[in-house]
Amino acid sequence: MALSDKGRDRIMEIPRLPWHGVDIPAGFELSLSGVADVRPGKEGEPDKLEPIAGCVWLVGMTTGTAGDWGRLLRFQDHDDRVKELAIPAARLHEDPAILARELATLGLRIIPGKERRLVAYLASFDPKERIQSAPRLGWMDRTDGGLAFVFPDRVLSAAGNEQVVYQPERYSPTVHTVHMAGSLSDWQANIAAKVAGSDVLLFALCAGFAPPWLKLADSDSFILHFWGTTSRGKTTIAQIAASAWGCAVDPAESASLSLIKRWNATANGLEGLAEAHSDLVLCLDELGAGNTKDHAPLIYQLAGGQGKTAMSSDRSLKAPRAWRTVAISTGELSLEAKLSEGGKPPKGGLLHRALDIEVSDIAGHLPEAGRRAFVEGLKRACATFYGVAGVVMLQAMMQEFADLQSAKAAAVSSINAAVEKLRKPHHAPEQVRALRRFALIAWAGIYAARHGVLPIDPKRVWQAVANIAEAWGSHTTGTDGDRILEAVRAFILKHGGRFQSLNGGGYDVPNRAGFHDAHAGRWMFTKDALLEAAPGSDAVTIARALRQAGHLFTNEDRNDPKVSTPAGRVRMYCVKDSVFDDAPGQASKTVGHMGQPGQTAPQCGLEPAPDVRGSVGHMGQNTQAAPMPAPPAPSPITDMGQAETRILTGRAPPAPPAPQENEASQDESNRETFQ
Repeated sequence: MALSDKGRDRIMEIPRLPWHGVDIPAGFELSLSGVADVRPGKEGEPDKLEPIAGCVWLVGMTTGTAGDWGRLLRFQDHDDRVKELAIPAARLHEDPAILARELATLGLRIIPGKERRLVAYLASFDPKERIQSAPRLGWMDRTDGGLAFVFPDRVLSAAGNEQVVYQPERYSPTVHTVHMAGSLSDWQANIAAKVAGSDVLLFALCAGFAPPWLKLADSDSFILHFWGTTSRGKTTIAQIAASAWGCAVDPAESASLSLIKRWNATANGLEGLAEAHSDLVLCLDELGAGNTKDHAPLIYQLAGGQGKTAMSSDRSLKAPRAWRTVAISTGELSLEAKLSEGGKPPKGGLLHRALDIEVSDIAGHLPEAGRRAFVEGLKRACATFYGVAGVVMLQAMMQEFADLQSAKAAAVSSINAAVEKLRKPHHAPEQVRALRRFALIAWAGIYAARHGVLPIDPKRVWQAVANIAEAWGSHTTGTDGDRILEAVRAFILKHGGRFQSLNGGGYDVPNRAGFHDAHAGRWMFTKDALLEAAPGSDAVTIARALRQAGHLFTNEDRNDPKVSTPAGRVRMYCVKDSVFDDAPGQASKTVGHMGQPGQTAPQCGLEPAPDVRGSVGHMGQNTQAAPMPAPPAPSPITDMGQAETRILTGRAPPAPPAPQENEASQDESNRETFQ
């Protein structure tokens, strides 16, 4: 019998169920009451329904670029809000309680004791839909060279129609911390515009924009460690950097909601945090809270971009975690001081992966009466307006650059040009690599300013980054060779009495480190003493550094020639008195007899030790650059040519350069412009 018009209206008024069109597996039933296990009744009796969980169903099968499969679940929480969760297929074959606990935490009602039947229900689906998945946030690896950026709840792409889901191996904290609040204009007025007068705050803000450029600039992850005495605004610096991507509330107020995490993580925990923040900023507050005695492996691991290779429970290899990030670290001690607590000075490579930035007062550019209100206002704004600016910058990149190669061409060319402005002739290769990280931050900030994300003059952005880079250069301890020379010099000054004199009247000394020939101007080290003088380096490396600096006496083409001593002719490492000179090539200080009565007091280093680090500073200045009208510090970005204009404008080259012809000419143009 045909339905009347009124009957048709009643049917059309019935709301469509969220799982409309989904084939529910046999043996189970899904209704508004939830999922139930269907138990066939005895003959003549109806089937029995045993509740399992709330409303949950499978949307489709997920698959990643590496061929890994998974499932996309959809469910209703206790407030009937529909949520999604993508999981690897392997999770359906582990302890059912693990997945059940995660779903329960997200709001799905689950009957205790029914966890196994819930997993069996989910595993029984056979959906036809296929959905692309990404195991980590950030740039997707695509074969077509297109740009697509994965967030926990969405995917940005130039096409705008990417159907990709974020499918981490396990729990990811960014699911709850990377989201938006407020508008771009709110963020600009309450945060970005207010930090323009502070070099360190503006630098931190630009550093927050830098992580997506790591891939495009072929750059590794690195750490910026802001340090200083307590109550100097270090946590506020981390909040400023985090505000471009997610909830930047102070972690002391709401640790679970804040994008800022604590340093007190294990090595495995730090790996998970880094992967969860891939191509996003990773903020780690309070270095002193770390619960490990040796932070150096953690820093190498974090900057390396890949976790340790591990075995699964069935003794098969697991794929190591991978990430790209700029870590914003804070603490009361510098990383160099923290890493030296165990008695071993840190390696230079470590200190150029983790850059120490000293913070005195983030509001020092303001009158003292208004500083507290300024900082408190920034902290409130970071907890209220966040997560929009980074998305807008990515959208500008996808509109401007047709593919990955054109984005790389623009970034690499401009960063190379900026490095040439920052470097000095005396900079060692590892110092230039550190300067490249400052140049990357400058490029990210200038690009954001040029495209309307930062309401700040691009010249002011460059000035702030160049000033911070110069301050870093004037405080850095230089190269590994510099640190070795300083360590050997300090050892002689401290333990000169452990060197037995060879110049008449010599006598045995306790805990002898070697011998001293005042007439020849040499300190003769045993191998053990040389290793003690510069812990953390081997004898070959120490001797090479001394020899290259001109402070090692050699013979027979060996770094440890045979010399005559009261113990016979033995091989020793002979360090010249010139190690006390301010620079190689100067006249050596004469060191007289030690401990001999009646001798004139020798200059054995009791005078103030010379500062060998002074030559490392003075970065980022250009004597020909016109000064900025305000503030009065000279701006190295003034009087730019075509390549420098590319840094300020953020514009890509007219076309991606050909590998052989145009790349060389572009590099030459940058070198000429940044003389």
